[in-house]
Amino acid sequence: MTKPPSDYRSMSAAEMLDNLARQIYKPHLLKPREDLRSIPEVLRIPILIIDFDIEVHINGITRISGELYRPGKNNAANSTD
Repeated sequence: MTKPPSDYRSMSAAEMLDNLARQIYKPHLLKPREDLRSIPEVLRIPILIIDFDIEVHINGITRISGELYRPGKNNAANSTD
């Protein structure tokens, strides 16, 4: 990973996650991500959460009924009926 900004201690958690989200898809991290056990747990968990969040935002979640759920969209999964 590239060296974190010198002011990382003053960054909010959201800013740190945003910075991490930009770094984890760079070429130098692709090989270590093939075996997530090689990455320290303190980074592995946020990486998995970022991956999940991106997947949900790009593809949605398919429900058991087969309907596509997309957060924030008008769909049966979000209806209150």
